Amino acid sequence: MKIQHYFPLVMLFCIAFFQGAITHAQTVRGVIKDADTKEALVGASVQIMTSDHSVIGAVTNMDGEFSITNAPLGRQSLQISFVGYEPKLIHNIIISRAKEAVISEFLKESSEMLESVDVVAQTDKAISQNEFAVVSARTFSVEETERMPGGLSDPSRMLTTFAGVTMGSPEGNNDIVVRGNSPRGLQWRLEGMPIPNPNHFANEGGTGGGISALNSAMLANSDFYMGAFPAEYGNATSGIFNIQLKEGNNQQTQFGFELGALGTDLTAEGPFTDSGNNSFIVNYRYSSLGLLHAAGLRIVGDNIPNYQDGSFKLKFDLGKKGEIIAYGLGGYNSIDQKESTADGLVYEDIDFTTSFGIVGLQHNLSISPKTKLETTFQATSKKSDLIQYMLDSPTASEMHLEGEYASSRPEYRMKWDLTHKLNNKHKFKVGALWQNLNYDIKVSIFEKDFNQTITYLDDKGSSNILETYGMWKYAVNNRLSLNSGVHLTHFRQTEETVVEPRFSLQYSLGAKDIISIGYGLHSNAEDLSVYLTQVVDENGNTYQPNLDLRMAKSEHYVIGYQHFFSDQLNFKAEAYYQRHYDVPVINDENRNESSMNITSGDELWGTELLNEGTGRNVGVELTLEKYFMNGYYYLLSGTVYDAKYTALDGVERNSHFNGNYAGNLVGGKEWQWETKKGKSKTFGVGGKFALMGGYYYTPIDEEASLREEQTVFVEDEIYSLKGDDIMRIDLQLNLITNKKKSTHTWSLDIQNVTNVQTSTHRYYNRFEGQFKEIAQMGFLPNLSYRVEF
Repeated sequence: MKIQHYFPLVMLFCIAFFQGAITHAQTVRGVIKDADTKEALVGASVQIMTSDHSVIGAVTNMDGEFSITNAPLGRQSLQISFVGYEPKLIHNIIISRAKEAVISEFLKESSEMLESVDVVAQTDKAISQNEFAVVSARTFSVEETERMPGGLSDPSRMLTTFAGVTMGSPEGNNDIVVRGNSPRGLQWRLEGMPIPNPNHFANEGGTGGGISALNSAMLANSDFYMGAFPAEYGNATSGIFNIQLKEGNNQQTQFGFELGALGTDLTAEGPFTDSGNNSFIVNYRYSSLGLLHAAGLRIVGDNIPNYQDGSFKLKFDLGKKGEIIAYGLGGYNSIDQKESTADGLVYEDIDFTTSFGIVGLQHNLSISPKTKLETTFQATSKKSDLIQYMLDSPTASEMHLEGEYASSRPEYRMKWDLTHKLNNKHKFKVGALWQNLNYDIKVSIFEKDFNQTITYLDDKGSSNILETYGMWKYAVNNRLSLNSGVHLTHFRQTEETVVEPRFSLQYSLGAKDIISIGYGLHSNAEDLSVYLTQVVDENGNTYQPNLDLRMAKSEHYVIGYQHFFSDQLNFKAEAYYQRHYDVPVINDENRNESSMNITSGDELWGTELLNEGTGRNVGVELTLEKYFMNGYYYLLSGTVYDAKYTALDGVERNSHFNGNYAGNLVGGKEWQWETKKGKSKTFGVGGKFALMGGYYYTPIDEEASLREEQTVFVEDEIYSLKGDDIMRIDLQLNLITNKKKSTHTWSLDIQNVTNVQTSTHRYYNRFEGQFKEIAQMGFLPNLSYRVEF
């Protein structure tokens, strides 16, 4: 049925609720390919692992496709096997009446040719989909994102359950702190390409924000790298977050609608043609609070966060000429935020608007059965505008212009990746990434010390980054594999070239034990605004001291151990050491601040920086995870770490993000039953207990703050005090009902059930004449309803 037959929207719901007969099974289908060349595997066996041990399965055809038409509803597990390849076990495939379950999986060729498959498949989500990544890497699914208590269907917040990952901003933002490093060391990627920060209400030069623009309805299995990542990734020192968008159903047109406290969205997917080789999926979301505010309902006051975002992915099969993937992601947000005293005096008014857009075109071509070429072009744009007005004093009659910021950043990227599998022991991958970064930035701030508005940025132009890499994997045998590679980065802004070697090794002690080691040198360029900033000297003159600032460098050493108690239960331990050098620090021994302690580039505006900072991060991470099977799951993760930095005075201090320890206990249970009316229902409950050490902070000089009527810190005691522990309990409840050709889900996701209000930092408010505290995010419920048909 063509997509146009389903409109208008009212008819969609009528069709969804009344068409078709009740069925207690659904179709699971998909395609199985070689992990390296993406060639279809003909004759691969795909079986559903049923609780009664009955055989339900299929074999892939000439195109690597399979179809199982009688799959039972609920969460199911698939085992995939093929002669000469490592078998694979996939848990938590959700099968509902509303939609076919469509999967795309890749098998890795065994280093030893097997006459028959007699190896028991293991499941390990703690291993990346990338065969070149064997340490500090993990794959996660959209199913994990949606069922994680307190995650708000945000992949960034879901990551904080992993060992080694903590919240960068406990008071609300979804900044990601990896192993005690600044969130700015993280790089976002979409379909393998670097992208601007995909979060709403994000600060300039930051990687987090208030709300993610990535909708879980659009996500496929994605990879997260925490250190010593493969040579194909560069320009990042703490982590890589490579998001993949899922492909649309290529045989049936399907729809989804969700209404929740955080957003109202629509999703559509289906085939372009009757051939079933082309598909589309598209999603659009609008802020629910913004809709209610537009309708005249004032639920949370006047500071309403308005935002909207959309994404799409299109697939075109060109036969022997390969395939083309087109994808996109965009978002817009605005807020008019007013701050007032207890008696209603409005002393600050901020008008903040940002938008971003990403469009990519990827061509995948099999040059031969053993060689694949991937070519991608991407264009992105990001704009930000902020105007801030403030009162001079509580008795002032009018506000003055406190600051103004405007930025426009169109960027263009081209990437080539060539993968060649010489044989089952030797695999190679080489590639290049070219980035053209354009900018037009202006920043003006009123400085009380000078009693005038200072322009810290007023520049436009462009710069380029060229990255190339080469990787080689040598599978010595089924137990031992070696990965080596080198990444080269040339930054046109400073004419600096960095050569970064990478190495990793993995050895299987037996069927259930694996040890791994890894090393990598990584570099990271600052946000362009940091290089272009202007500094005001004591005479009021401005100059640009950071034009030649070098990239920060970081060496990562990792050793890991894994033990599989069963195909459902996995234990993993990793120890790491990171050595940082060439770190930008402020050229002032009275401040001793380092870029390792900040979350966004705007915190460095108006400062002169030198590459004389160093740092070290060391830690141990432990994870025990029982995958979701037989109706329940649990995860226990713990981290003990230490993060230090050294600024211009040569004194080693605690990093701001040095929480020292963090732990999570997450679990959930589901019950499924059939009603007398033939409906299938599932009720699920999940909980999360999170504890992390408080971050270090600088004490306030209260006398100086009162005298100067602004927050003044004791600079010679920078990061000398440790904040209180951050503790939080999250809860999630779900009720899923399978009706005629439709699935309905009610979900209640609550952050901080006990409303713990630990203070995260203090500041002086001159309009109220007192010191105030900012607490961690309190009790936050998110009730949502979703229908799929």
